[in-house]
Amino acid sequence: MIILTRPKDYRRISKNDEKGAKLLSVMYPSAGQDVMNRGEVYNRQVDQTVELEKQGKVLIVAPSDIGQMKTLTKDVTTIRELYLKGYHDASSIPAFVNE
Repeated sequence: MIILTRPKDYRRISKNDEKGAKLLSVMYPSAGQDVMNRGEVYNRQVDQTVELEKQGKVLIVAPSDIGQMKTLTKDVTTIRELYLKGYHDASSIPAFVNE
């Protein structure tokens, strides 16, 4: 079972990480390179996971959308809505585990 915090069709854009990667590279070149590759690695891993799901080997629990949620959202209503959506989506877990 794999739990995603973003929809399965979400793809990370490496360009968003460039600024942070450059800053990090000054003192930690290897870590900066890892941050630059983060989007590519994430996307490849999600693609592999989706393929495993098609083969029936894993269950992916992921929101269909995250609404207005941002990484640092403090809006309790938005957080609660996404939580309840995830709670509902988790109802598919017992059937997969008991197969």
